[in-house]
Amino acid sequence: MLHMRVDAEVYRDNSCTYEQHKCADGLQCIQEGSLCDGHDDSTDRSDEDPDFCRGRECRTIPETLVTLVKYDDGIQCINPYAICDAYTDCNDKSDEDEYMRKDYNCTDYYEKCPDGLQCIGITSTCNGVEDCTDKSDEDPDFCTDHNCTNHRFRCADGLQCIIKHRLCDGHEDCTDESDEEPNCCRVYSCLDYQQKCSDGLQCIFEFMMCNGRTDCKDTSDEDPDFCKGIN
Repeated sequence: MLHMRVDAEVYRDNSCTYEQHKCADGLQCIQEGSLCDGHDDSTDRSDEDPDFCRGRECRTIPETLVTLVKYDDGIQCINPYAICDAYTDCNDKSDEDEYMRKDYNCTDYYEKCPDGLQCIGITSTCNGVEDCTDKSDEDPDFCTDHNCTNHRFRCADGLQCIIKHRLCDGHEDCTDESDEEPNCCRVYSCLDYQQKCSDGLQCIFEFMMCNGRTDCKDTSDEDPDFCKGIN
């Protein structure tokens, strides 16, 4: 018993790193990112104590600079992009409350599904993949009237939008394969950071030229005579 008391005192005297937080019992250090996230990480559960979490501001994720937010209970911090995404993140389920979702404005680069209850990325609408739980983002009538954003290309059938750098890239992304239609690709001008293969049918990123790997279907990006001229 004496040995255990000595160990406890040692832990209490030790300082946590600047990225860590000492739990209320003074015996455990946990990562700052684990505080008030809705999951008990400390053995004494102090990292999710309601009074502690109500008085604590949510952190900003260094890698993405996204600041987490609290919702109805004022206790739990979640990613703002997780609100109204059809998956429950808050323990009190407030981030997916049906009445709240109708009035909620999606965060930047996200938009509402046609039913008005779910937020999906703006590039997810009419992209050939069903992202809305009710599948309304790929409804033919909706997509026919939907305007593709500036950085997307509308496929010939009018039902699908693809990101422009996938146009004439040698891979069919449109379900009707119109993004790789030869007559279209011959007259298409590649984006500023792309270069056209010798056959005039395919665009690849500039960093793919002469990188030792064949990316053009006609292999022109690794042609020895061509590569000697740019190295």
